[in-house]
Amino acid sequence: ATAKLIKLEASRGETATLASRASLDVNLFSTLSSLDSEAETISANSPSGTKSQNITIGASKQFTTGTSLTASISGADNSLTYPAPIGEREAGSGVVSLGIKQDLLANTFGKATRANLKSADLRRSSINYGIKNRLEEFAVEITGVFFNTHKAQLFFKASKLIEENQKKLLDISKVLFKRGNLEESDFLQIEAAYYNANENHANSRSNLKQLWNTSITLLGLPAAYKNVDPMEIEMKFQDREKYGSKICQVPTSRDLKKSNQFLQLSESFESSVQDMKGKKNSALPKLSLELNFNSENYEDKPTDALGDSLSFDNPSYNYVLNFAYPIGNSGNKAQVFESFRNLKAAQINMENFEEDQKTKIENSCINLERNIAKLARLKKVYKIQKNRSKLDTKRFELGRLDAFSTIQSTVAENNAWYAMEAAKLDIQATAWSLIYLSGELSSLLK
Repeated sequence: ATAKLIKLEASRGETATLASRASLDVNLFSTLSSLDSEAETISANSPSGTKSQNITIGASKQFTTGTSLTASISGADNSLTYPAPIGEREAGSGVVSLGIKQDLLANTFGKATRANLKSADLRRSSINYGIKNRLEEFAVEITGVFFNTHKAQLFFKASKLIEENQKKLLDISKVLFKRGNLEESDFLQIEAAYYNANENHANSRSNLKQLWNTSITLLGLPAAYKNVDPMEIEMKFQDREKYGSKICQVPTSRDLKKSNQFLQLSESFESSVQDMKGKKNSALPKLSLELNFNSENYEDKPTDALGDSLSFDNPSYNYVLNFAYPIGNSGNKAQVFESFRNLKAAQINMENFEEDQKTKIENSCINLERNIAKLARLKKVYKIQKNRSKLDTKRFELGRLDAFSTIQSTVAENNAWYAMEAAKLDIQATAWSLIYLSGELSSLLK
């Protein structure tokens, strides 16, 4: 479910691209109008009544050069009423219009349009790299849950053995206490130790079950898997200790700019640069030049008039120079300031990334080195405790050691075994973290 939600974020980049290209879409338009007027005549040649039905169909298109084209055709059926003796007259009209508009200052020859398009494409690229990075983070999160679950599985096993050994000691102590061979305070201490081991075992079972349920939910597996006993699942992992150690050999010279996280920040910065260019250019005064062509004709029927217009009979031309500038320009200034803020934030994030990442790698390498050394010591401790337990068991069988000391020796062996195995998992978790921080996780996930 989490992976699906992460991939769903890709729609944000697509939305940004579509929004930026909206101004370049072909815009179709049409109007249908009807007029019924009874105006006062100003001369004998002026109509006293006008009835007209008009339809207009057209299209407009803006280009990345800051140029806009508009074309339309119109047809009208007119009925004009004149004072006597002229009376009512029917006339059809047809108009063909072509117009071209060029932005000269704001959106200078399409500069803002192109900058906005490039910014949107870079934003989509940044989002896609962010999705890849989030998937990598999710993979590391999964490995963390896996290792914690595995650790809980090991602790459950160790706590079970400890509980069983404490139960044996308690059973022996009961016999010795009834015979008067054991002081009551010693018996109570052994009894309390058993109940404590029993509680630890119960807690370990609960903790393991919770982590197992979390794993099932995180991986999006069917809920039926929650009914499986996690102790029946064999958990294995691929050893990444050497991979992590290799990263730590030359952490400061590693090229972190190939990581999805850096590429996300880099593309976001470049997107902000283009957005800033577009906003600054759009804040200039609006100055544009228009050239319009019209062919308007009249005949008895609208279709005949429109035919004449399509043949470009009776053409007319006009040039228009448009200028507009809001005093204060507050709206555009606000957009420029916001764009500048986003640009500086993206720049700071990108500049700080490499140093921050190197620091994280160095700290993780310290943890990895410490855990490797810790494991080496714990292996020795386990070996010693295992030999001690074996010797104490023989001494107990020969009657040279009491049951309490024998059981405690076995408990110490189990604790040493769990600490050693847990240290192995800590090394793997740190190694996976290093692989992610170094930007090499994507190559392992392919």
